[in-house]
This record gives sequence, C-alpha cells and structure tokens, in this order.
Amino acid sequence: MLSELEFRYLDKQFDAEELMQIGQEVLHSEEALAYLEEVLEAR
Repeated sequence: MLSELEFRYLDKQFDAEELMQIGQEVLHSEEALAYLEEVLEAR
C-alpha cells in the first residue's frame, strides 16, 4: 500500500495533502506515515 501511494503521488495522481489524508486513512503505522512525509520533503 505504501509503495502504491508513493507511486501515485509521484505520478501526480494526487497532491501532497491528498497523499497524507489517504495515508492516514489506510496506514496504521507511524513509520509508514513518517516515510510518506519523507517522500513529500524529497519533492
């Protein structure tokens, strides 16, 4: 799920706000959410 979210964000299927919103809904790990934040910072 994490890889899919990252791919869709990088493919511009949704923006940073949507990425974090979806991540919070489907990911139940603080580590996974932290990884998404790192993806956002890298862009």
